[in-house]
Amino acid sequence: MTVVQKASATGRPSEAHVLTPSQVAKTAALGVILWFCAAMAVRFGTPTGFLAGTAAVVTFVLSAFVGVPTVWLMKRVCGLGSSQVISGATVGTASATLCDGVALMWFRSLYGPSAEAVLPGAACILWGVGWILAAAYWDGHRAASGARAAE
Repeated sequence: MTVVQKASATGRPSEAHVLTPSQVAKTAALGVILWFCAAMAVRFGTPTGFLAGTAAVVTFVLSAFVGVPTVWLMKRVCGLGSSQVISGATVGTASATLCDGVALMWFRSLYGPSAEAVLPGAACILWGVGWILAAAYWDGHRAASGARAAE
């Protein structure tokens, strides 16, 4: 299968972006694992002050760089082609976001002792998810642009 397949005669894009059941399971599992790692970083990092004051700005700036390595990891671990990265990132971040929603609603103490401690961490996790989705879009767009240029 090529990285990007041409549109069919109907003008619809090909289905090269569709994930196999195995890839869906792997991207969902990776999303949950990475979410748990982020939740633990919030849990154990918040007492150090990494989400307070000026340190919060530094943390947010640094967490913007999580997207590219996460997409690279997802491609390698889940066996995704460039045309599947957006689909894989969607499944992984959806799984992570669902876990985050459940944890914030019913298991808030997972993140810390109080809502005051939880909110900055939850915001940082959402910020990181946004960067992962942006990196996945960029990766897929770059691959598609390269394939079009090669035609």
